[in-house]
Amino acid sequence: MIVVGIIGILVSVAVPQFNKYQRKARQSEAKIALSAIYGLEKGFYSEYSSYSPAFDAIGYAPEGSKQYYALQGCYGASAGDSWTGTITGYTGSSAIQVYFQVGTPYAWAWTVSTSCSQPTLNCSTLGNDPQSISPPAIGMLCTGCPTDWWQINHLKILENCNSGL
Repeated sequence: MIVVGIIGILVSVAVPQFNKYQRKARQSEAKIALSAIYGLEKGFYSEYSSYSPAFDAIGYAPEGSKQYYALQGCYGASAGDSWTGTITGYTGSSAIQVYFQVGTPYAWAWTVSTSCSQPTLNCSTLGNDPQSISPPAIGMLCTGCPTDWWQINHLKILENCNSGL
């Protein structure tokens, strides 16, 4: 009985720590995706002297069958929206892609409050030849957790807007 009691105490201490480490590991998905987008945006910028909110234009698509984060070219986009701006010299797609999270049991909404110090680009107010980027990665990592919001800007500053996880 004493051994079972000790095991129960150890489990009650270990489970919350395991959940914390699991959430931190899932956050690496957002960091990796945003770093990939950053690199592709820099390549696009070197050719057209502008960033693009369209993932097709920069050549980005997520890999894998399970994502905990959803990605948008700019905040406020819906799947199938088109950006109305123009990039000098670029004639390709301007459709805004929204990659939703897949294969996770957690429901969440896009409308979250954010405390990011960098402005989040809104597709409806984004002008021609954008000179900055800050695509968001938004996810729900556990039941009852706040929505986790990450973004990266044109200076490669990665910011967690809801760091209460």
